[in-house]
Amino acid sequence: MDEAGIEELYARLSRNHTELRPRLVRDQGRVREILGRAIIPIYTTKSMHRIVGPPDRVYYRVYERGDEYAVLFLYEWGVQYIPPHKYDYEPVVVILDKHGLRIKEVYVDGYHYLVDRNDAPLGFGGKPFILIDNPWRAMEVKWGDPDRSLVMVYPLDERTGKLGPKPVFLSKRILEDLTSRPENPLKLHPRILGDPFSVRYAKHWATFEEPDIQDYLDDITTNYGLKTVTSSLLDAFRSLLERIRDFLYRFIGSHGKKRLRSLNE
Repeated sequence: MDEAGIEELYARLSRNHTELRPRLVRDQGRVREILGRAIIPIYTTKSMHRIVGPPDRVYYRVYERGDEYAVLFLYEWGVQYIPPHKYDYEPVVVILDKHGLRIKEVYVDGYHYLVDRNDAPLGFGGKPFILIDNPWRAMEVKWGDPDRSLVMVYPLDERTGKLGPKPVFLSKRILEDLTSRPENPLKLHPRILGDPFSVRYAKHWATFEEPDIQDYLDDITTNYGLKTVTSSLLDAFRSLLERIRDFLYRFIGSHGKKRLRSLNE
């Protein structure tokens, strides 16, 4: 191969590499169209509505690569009640076909920031929904229509009739604010932030690879606070002891009265 042939091959390989790298979608008209298709309704059970609640803020980034779009959503709640801590972040990645904007894959936080992949059923052309039926807001993707026993919390809060927050672009400034919070800062792996398509190979939203048990324990003691967790457990244990004590007092008292009546008779 002569020098001209080598240069042409190098140029072709460079073009292919550039096409494979994800790029932010800048066209705002196209972004709005993609978001309208990619935003997936979030539902919960009626009994869990007050605990789950609608998100306080929603952030997004829209990327393109080849014939696909990848939309990174970050849902933020101001507080999580169980286990109790300030701020709760739930990332979601939606991958769509460029032609027709068909939703192909949805990635959510299945449990403790483990990535849960959900592929659209063969021939499915509609929009799935996300179910949150637990106080720590682990998500489950459902392909089909929600049951009537469920209530939507986003983008419309059906209990109050209020629309949820409008998605805001996840800029570098916002990201710096979220990741530098003194209490429970955002932990989202940089590779996923810069290339949402890479979530296909991720095990964990924060560490990318699946963390070991020590990482889980460190995360609990750091973000939830060992003192808070311990005091909560002690309070629950004291409450349980008091209930047992009250029950024993009532039982012994009732049994003693019956015993006295039988002796007098």
